[in-house]
Amino acid sequence: FDAGFDMNYAWDLMEAMRDVFVNDSNHTSWDHAWIKEHKEWYTQDSIGNIISPAGTGWNDVADLNYDNADMCLAMIDAMKYWIQEVGVDGFRCDAADYVPYTFWKQAVDSLRAIPNRKLLMLAEGKRKDHFDAGFDMNYAWDLMEAMRDVFVNDSSAARLLEVDWSEYDSIPAGKMKLRFITNHDEASKMSPIVELGSERAAMAAFVGTVFLHGGALIYSSQEIGHEAPINFFAYTSVDWSECSDIYQEYGCLMGLYNKYPALRKGILTGYPASDVLMYQKSDGKDAFMILVNVRNRDVSVILPEGWKHHVATDIYENKPLELMNEIKLNALEYRIIRF
Repeated sequence: FDAGFDMNYAWDLMEAMRDVFVNDSNHTSWDHAWIKEHKEWYTQDSIGNIISPAGTGWNDVADLNYDNADMCLAMIDAMKYWIQEVGVDGFRCDAADYVPYTFWKQAVDSLRAIPNRKLLMLAEGKRKDHFDAGFDMNYAWDLMEAMRDVFVNDSSAARLLEVDWSEYDSIPAGKMKLRFITNHDEASKMSPIVELGSERAAMAAFVGTVFLHGGALIYSSQEIGHEAPINFFAYTSVDWSECSDIYQEYGCLMGLYNKYPALRKGILTGYPASDVLMYQKSDGKDAFMILVNVRNRDVSVILPEGWKHHVATDIYENKPLELMNEIKLNALEYRIIRF
């Protein structure tokens, strides 16, 4: 609209409409005890057969009926068991976008009322009302898709800053997006190395994604550069000794992520550029500049004014770095610089 367009497509409303009419669902396995004991707790067709979640293709699971108050109470009771009797610290709630807000609000309020327990509640979804329901985090699906668009389709790196702002717009203070370049659903299709075009592209995307803004998700096998899909419906053999250099690189990056609070939760200042994802993270104690070349070619980028003509530290390489007016990055190179 700022560019002068009168209209654009309401994709989000279309997806929301589908959720309302089709995907108001979650599921259990077909051999769950409730199938025989509480058929009324499931969605049924016109002749009384329990069905899978409509419109999903998830034929391996049975669709729960969240209009049934007894089922909702039983689900919450089961969640309380894992907290009170087993001692779990929270839940990752699968397919959270397909479950009504009213249930999540009831469930999370009930769990938060358990005395002397601090819980982490993660919604596998992207609806903003997850946070109103009490979740701490949900999935940054939009940023993952934008990252692919930048690395695969040569979209501007500035789009990633725009999507980050969009994902955090109206999220309550203290809430967070979970950032990732793959997860169990995506890895079952193809690895990020294949998806993004190379091992170095996957590493650059990981740095740009995780240090940008939010929590960090590393899906098993990603940290060793495993190139084959991981089908979570079948056993997959993974050689955990392969690509030890990639494993060490992930270890170093996450060591920095955990060492410096500014890298995890510092104030974000973005500097839009076409070929380089460039942003500052600062917390009053430390200031970092993260630069990610999103192109498979060498590029140069002009540094922000406060960073020009200073001696800083490349904290990944742990060596001094003399900054000039601009900085050159090799193909798919990333730099994490401390000022």
